[in-house]
Amino acid sequence: MLVITRTVDVHKEAPADLALDIDPVTLTAAAPGVVLVRIYRELKALAEATMPLSFETGFYPAPDGLPWSERGIKPSTRRLLSERVRTDRHAYEYACNENAWLRQLPDARYVVKAYTFDAGYSITYTVEVL
Repeated sequence: MLVITRTVDVHKEAPADLALDIDPVTLTAAAPGVVLVRIYRELKALAEATMPLSFETGFYPAPDGLPWSERGIKPSTRRLLSERVRTDRHAYEYACNENAWLRQLPDARYVVKAYTFDAGYSITYTVEVL
């Protein structure tokens, strides 16, 4: 089961008629790939209605902040082939976050942030495994 949390931050420069009708929380049993496609389609429709959006995406640690590596999760064998993952602590932790997500471990998170200062808002989607 996945929980999708949407956070909308409206900036002071936002158009007065900006109305984002988005459910703040959704529970779904859909596959993670399907959920991410739905998020991108929702954002595409929003961008077409307002203006283009910039994206930041990534795998995040569990909400309690304890790194996945300290929970015994290691990067995938494929990721460990990368010298950067083996030598850079940040890259190693990110690869652990990715592996936790791919294994669909409880509390694994994927975040999509879409923003544009011209339209005056940003939207953050956090998809978390329950």
